[in-house]
Amino acid sequence: MNRYISSLILLFLPTLFSAQAYLRKKQNFGIYSQYNWSLSNNSLTATQLGITKQYAKIILPELGWRQQTLVVPDRITQLPSSIKTNYACFALQFRVPILKINERKVGRSCRAEVIELFFAPEAAIQIPQSNQISNSFLSYKAGLGIYHVRSGFSKRHKAWNVKFEAYYRGIYKQQYSMNPLGSELGLQLRILHFKVYDFLK
Repeated sequence: MNRYISSLILLFLPTLFSAQAYLRKKQNFGIYSQYNWSLSNNSLTATQLGITKQYAKIILPELGWRQQTLVVPDRITQLPSSIKTNYACFALQFRVPILKINERKVGRSCRAEVIELFFAPEAAIQIPQSNQISNSFLSYKAGLGIYHVRSGFSKRHKAWNVKFEAYYRGIYKQQYSMNPLGSELGLQLRILHFKVYDFLK
């Protein structure tokens, strides 16, 4: 009997020492990208890129750059011409998970998608060219996001978090009211990378 137990220990000893189970640290860094289109002007769209970071699981400040494109006919040729406007953007997103859907078991892990509700006050400061009138604005963004979760301790799953978000943006105040921006709908992709550690070591 003792020989049988000793054989089992020798068999599983390398596995126990080589096992890895990763957990997230608080340190993280992320990027996001947006595409927005105006509800009041079909010719007005915008793209935005930026960086973000997650604090306390519910707060995500954002710092980004927005380029807005307005397509208008050229006065001489009457062909479409693009007017581009650039902004430096700041936002503070607050999010709350509200629903878990599509719960399932795959192998040894349990998996699901989480839907979250978020709200973010924003400020956009126009970077004017020599012939532009500055039209900075304050706004708010509210919408729903979805991301994948699974049980287990794999390094890749713990290190990365990818979120897809859809939202409504309302304009609260504009610097130059003669050229109103109007409300927008938008889609956003957010990718966060977390530092992880192997707690078995």
